Amino acid sequence: MSNSIEIHGLDELHAAFKRANEAVTSEGKRYLREWSIYGVKQVQLHTLNAGAVDTNELIQGIHYDIRPTASGLESTIKPSTQADKYAVYVEHGTKPHTPPASALQGWADRHGIPVWAVIRKIQREGTEARHMWRDGFIDLENKVDSELHELAEAIVRKI
Repeated sequence: MSNSIEIHGLDELHAAFKRANEAVTSEGKRYLREWSIYGVKQVQLHTLNAGAVDTNELIQGIHYDIRPTASGLESTIKPSTQADKYAVYVEHGTKPHTPPASALQGWADRHGIPVWAVIRKIQREGTEARHMWRDGFIDLENKVDSELHELAEAIVRKI
């Protein structure tokens, strides 16, 4: 005596898994792009609110770059090459030091302040940390955490 077991619908299951991979890729790209744009905007907003704006070079230079990784996709939000030269000092501030006059001359001229006065203040007090990147990424992390379920639902809808 023998019995057999038959499984029906494996073709449909295979097709659903294939669609799942495609859905994860397409929806993942879409959400990552939206989150990256949001992250850029939040860092720009925090930069503006911190008063770290003079020539708009830092705000306009913030961008994102999405690249494939071994396990998926990754987005990097960063300043332009030019803005990156000083973004870290704006973010974290500095201890008292003597900056080169050439680095401050344009800023001092645009604000009608003698460059020596700016240098003297930095020698005494350093510069204040503005934390626009930290605060922007806190906002981004909160948004991603609150929307991960939407990403999962979007993937399931496509399967």
